[in-house]
Amino acid sequence: MSEERAGYIFVDGMADTDPRDTLIGLSRERLGESEFIPFSRIDGLSDVEADHYLVCRCAEQMTAKLALSRAQGRSGWHTQNCSEDHLRDLLREHVEKGDMVDVLNLAGMILVRQEAQEHWLPCGHLASHGHKDK
Repeated sequence: MSEERAGYIFVDGMADTDPRDTLIGLSRERLGESEFIPFSRIDGLSDVEADHYLVCRCAEQMTAKLALSRAQGRSGWHTQNCSEDHLRDLLREHVEKGDMVDVLNLAGMILVRQEAQEHWLPCGHLASHGHKDK
């Protein structure tokens, strides 16, 4: 089951399904056969369309994998209980395994933590989530 808000699909309810099958099915259902772009057709896209498709597909896969991980009890990448060194070790391990969705998620976790340390988070974003500027 998914929930759609303002163009985003939230997939927490899909923790017991294969995210690849589910997301492909949701994309095909939402877009319709004429608009659905399977991987075999990306070579005909413009650079802008290919970049947009890349970002959308990565975000979908990352969201689904994070939901699966939370359902399995994993959490806390953004807390002091999880070091950036630990995330970097996990990143190297997942590169070796060839699990590119985990690589994307772990690299993203490291990036977000670095941005937070450098105070790059937008003030409006922090305020909208109940946080105060430092």
